[in-house]
Amino acid sequence: MPNLLPGSQFRLAQDTRAINSIPNKYGRINEYGLFRGTGIPTTSVRIAKNNGVLSIIPAAPRGANPYLNENETRDVRILPLLHYPIMDRIHGEDVQNVVDWTTGTTMDTITDKVARSMMNIRNKHAITKEWSCMGALKGLIINDDLTTLIDLYTEFGVTKKTVTIPLSVSTTDVRSFCMEIVRHIEDNLMGDVSNDVECWCSSEFFDALIGHKVVKETYLNYVEGQERVGGDVRKGFRYGGILFSEYRAVASDRSGTPRKFITANYGHAFPMGTSDTFEIFYGPPVLNSLNQANVNGQEMFALQTPDPKGRYVELDTEMNILPICRRPGVLVEVLKS
Repeated sequence: MPNLLPGSQFRLAQDTRAINSIPNKYGRINEYGLFRGTGIPTTSVRIAKNNGVLSIIPAAPRGANPYLNENETRDVRILPLLHYPIMDRIHGEDVQNVVDWTTGTTMDTITDKVARSMMNIRNKHAITKEWSCMGALKGLIINDDLTTLIDLYTEFGVTKKTVTIPLSVSTTDVRSFCMEIVRHIEDNLMGDVSNDVECWCSSEFFDALIGHKVVKETYLNYVEGQERVGGDVRKGFRYGGILFSEYRAVASDRSGTPRKFITANYGHAFPMGTSDTFEIFYGPPVLNSLNQANVNGQEMFALQTPDPKGRYVELDTEMNILPICRRPGVLVEVLKS
């Protein structure tokens, strides 16, 4: 594609490399690599749901007429990418007469101020990505004000599975509920593979689980065993075929209200080690769209634009993403009662 605005393509590429090179300090989902990243040249994703029929072919006498194959049906959904823009404006007055706090002797510079702003913006994009991916793991991607953006259950025509475990009752057979969760996930993989099941829990759920009369002895033995080999029990406790772990991520919305990534008393179970269930799509930017139309997207984009009169520099950044779970039937909401 021809560069319609001379020099703008280079500036976008340079600034985008700069912001993407800043390490992502936030997010267990990012650390685990749960979602496979794919750059796409469009602002929406076309998802085809194939209702393939798997059945055992009955035996027949040699030479007999073959059985008629049941063809799969296909249901198409078009999901829009989520657009997350952030901008900042840095004035010369922001550094005028300001001493660099890292040295205490030299004066602050616009370059240092821009770098700090880029770091701050990068961290906000990172936690927003974690929030969106956590929504996909729950089957419901929501905005910072808790309004629904994408309901994966509705889009794929799947009923959400909720398992309520009476952890307040001392005689509850917790293992049987765990096996219900594991079997439900296995039944809904629909051709994909998995090597484990994890359940990320709120603090209230995790404390009630490890404090339950039936589970407590197993947990204490597990902790003792982990300490002997130098393990870290914070990474999870395995019980009933599920690796339970506490997930305490919190971020503030635009008004400063803290938002827990997992609601109190809840946990969310899902398969690990899948090959085709979790994916995050990256779309092209609005920034410099004359040059970026129909070009595969990246995780995020950035562009610096100086004021023609040299009074300030604007930092525009954006993230266009869509994290999805292709098989929302494998997602299990777990509630303690």
